[in-house]
Amino acid sequence: MKAVRCYEHDLEVIAEIHAHARLDLDVLVRRFREEMAPIGDPARIRRNLLVVVERLFPDAADALESELRKRR
Repeated sequence: MKAVRCYEHDLEVIAEIHAHARLDLDVLVRRFREEMAPIGDPARIRRNLLVVVERLFPDAADALESELRKRR
């Protein structure tokens, strides 16, 4: 839910969690698709997911953005 809200404080908490217990990109994307996408504006949720991915997995952000654009 922190990724969906995408407030700066939430992003800081997510980064702190990731620093202590590395998050899995595939799990984040799967949860986004299965659990978060239906709860709000899909475009806003996609943008917020990309913000999180850019912070945690900067090397994967461009590829994920391309993939998400294809699946619209």
